[in-house]
Amino acid sequence: MLIDVVQGYPYGTAQASVEDSALSTGYQASDTNRKVIDKLRSGATQALTVEVLDMFRDLRVQLAELDRK
Repeated sequence: MLIDVVQGYPYGTAQASVEDSALSTGYQASDTNRKVIDKLRSGATQALTVEVLDMFRDLRVQLAELDRK
């Protein structure tokens, strides 16, 4: 969430998630599970990066429209 800390105004939010059915829910984490977890973290980071860039692009357009008024 991008918030103006002086005014408390929220300018935008971003959210991302990834899923993988290969992840086991057992009590002991295996090397395979660790690899899947690392893959999921990397995928979530990449997806969130795209969402944040989109959020800033949208915000830039909205601010430009306000400047025209």
